[in-house]
Amino acid sequence: VHATVLAQAGGALSRDALHGTLDLVPFPVLLIEPGTARVVFANRAADALMGGAFPKASAAARYDEVYAVLDGDGAPLPSEQHPGVRAARGERLENVEVDLRLPDGVRSLLVSSDVVPATDERDELALVAFEDITKIKRAEAAAREATARLDTFFESAPVGLALFDRNLRYQRVNAALARINGVPAADHVGRTVLEVLPDQNPEVETLLRGVLETGAEVEREIGGFLPATGPERRHWIVGFYPVRHASGEITGVGATVTDISDRVAAEQRSAFLARAGEVLGRSLDFETTLRDVASIAVPDRADWCIIDLLEPSGAICRVAVAHSDPDRARRGWELSQRYPPALGNDSAIATVLATGEPILIPEIDEGMLRAAARDAEHFELLQLLGATGGLAVPLVVRGRAIGAITFIFTDRARRPGQLDVDLASELASLAASAIDNARLYTDRSHIAQTLQRSLLPPRLPHIEGFEIAARYRAAGEGVEVGGDFYDVFQRTDSSWILALGDVCGKGAEAAALTALARFTLRAAAIPDGAPETLLGSLNEAILGAQSGKVPGDRFMTAVTVCLDLDPPDPTVTIGAGGHPPPLLIRADGEAETLEIGGRALGLLPGLEIGRHKASLHRGDTLILYTDGVLDAGAPRSPLSVEELVSVAVAGAELSAARTAELIERAALERSGGAPRDDIAIVVLRRDGVA
Repeated sequence: VHATVLAQAGGALSRDALHGTLDLVPFPVLLIEPGTARVVFANRAADALMGGAFPKASAAARYDEVYAVLDGDGAPLPSEQHPGVRAARGERLENVEVDLRLPDGVRSLLVSSDVVPATDERDELALVAFEDITKIKRAEAAAREATARLDTFFESAPVGLALFDRNLRYQRVNAALARINGVPAADHVGRTVLEVLPDQNPEVETLLRGVLETGAEVEREIGGFLPATGPERRHWIVGFYPVRHASGEITGVGATVTDISDRVAAEQRSAFLARAGEVLGRSLDFETTLRDVASIAVPDRADWCIIDLLEPSGAICRVAVAHSDPDRARRGWELSQRYPPALGNDSAIATVLATGEPILIPEIDEGMLRAAARDAEHFELLQLLGATGGLAVPLVVRGRAIGAITFIFTDRARRPGQLDVDLASELASLAASAIDNARLYTDRSHIAQTLQRSLLPPRLPHIEGFEIAARYRAAGEGVEVGGDFYDVFQRTDSSWILALGDVCGKGAEAAALTALARFTLRAAAIPDGAPETLLGSLNEAILGAQSGKVPGDRFMTAVTVCLDLDPPDPTVTIGAGGHPPPLLIRADGEAETLEIGGRALGLLPGLEIGRHKASLHRGDTLILYTDGVLDAGAPRSPLSVEELVSVAVAGAELSAARTAELIERAALERSGGAPRDDIAIVVLRRDGVA
């Protein structure tokens, strides 16, 4: 265009006027001799382009030597294709793009040419004009590179990206979103979200429309189902933002989609298992606990949860049937009672118990129900459950399947998958451990209670003219034998022995020492009931039974009472070795704390005991107890001897049994119902009143 304008303007100019005019033009211009292609003139802008005088080729064949002109691929142009040569041949050029290599770099030029008519004093000339478009080309290249980078970023982004027009139809979708949706990217373009994914959450289009109408960005966590991911519910974080024209007008909506399904599933899984673990740890009554676990599994993890246990007889006992609807849960129980599970068929439960492996049934059809039904009525009832899929996993204890947990699903859009099997298996592992622990606890508790009973008198004897009562409570949960004991036995026709002790420790070693103490005291009492004889023999027996590893590693405190019935007022001779002081409550309410003292038995050879003798009048009460009574509220608020005396005095006019009960109650109330040490109490009360 520039060449045509200049050629027309210079057609009537003389050579000098033409040269002068062209020198004023701000872009490079050449005048070339037609035919030969000799350059006869270059204006100042052309000289400036070259950084000096513009070289003037003398002939067409010299062009490739004089000018380093490149084609679009960067290859040198042969002389015959140079724009100047072509113009000299009579070609009219319009916006021919070439690159010119110069010392300071490559310049991109837009070339045009036309013919300057001859005048009387000069011949016809070809005029070639150049427009330096280097900056434009560089800007275009930069824009292309930036666009390519954006395209690469868009396509390789790990999150889903999409662009919607004002009709909320996809204009562009990246590979990540195509994978998330399970639909090729090209199949999105021109369609709406619900046209591409009919089962998608309709909230998505509502959010998109809101961004289009308000211009406000939105970020939301949503859930839904996709054809590519099957029946499992998926979760995403979506971000929608307005796309604006330079004028500020909203031309569409951009979207980012991040699939957080794995994270949500892991969080839900952890939360469910933590809750199940909490429920399983509440109680050692495992059947009640399993029913609670089944209840928390519905409806979040499944529509039905059923738990069966294998009994020692080989029968299957159904311990839990849970559904979020109580009426349906009740009907499920009724169905189980009418048609109890059995090992003798091909049911999923029987197979799981036989193999110890889980079973997954993604889809339950009518044929399966008919095969499982025992009769026509059973088939109809099974249909009412609405089962569309299910799974069963074993409860395995010590390598043996002892039961099964079954999940049943009633929504065809919610078919169970491997993740459900994995979760159910982890739940079954927790439940199996709880069952095993509960059974071990029950067995251990039974053994401890049996052994404890063997270390205490099966019943208290009858002593003419006296009431006698005892209370015993082991600390803890009853799985270890307590270290306290008492005994009451007849020594002669007119004398009886009462003994009460507190053995150091609990468990098997404490039980052995308790047994040693009872038998030693009974044997020692045969010749003599004096405290020195009884406690001395016991001290020697304990020292003789020491393990030898640590001196004094087995010891105890004890108190013995020899009741002599011969005097008109029977007497008691009391001996103690490091034991809490007995209480003597007179019939008139006066109380004596018998600080007898002495040293614990089994620590050192030799005997160091306290001794006290007293008469028992009608209505008098003697109370023996272990330090578990006083330590009931320790360390914050132990029961003091004075408080114990007050309780005993309050029961002075009551029976021996009632007095023992009041003392035990006071200790339990102080300890909040959970004593920190064993409690043993013996109450001896003489009949009648003073």
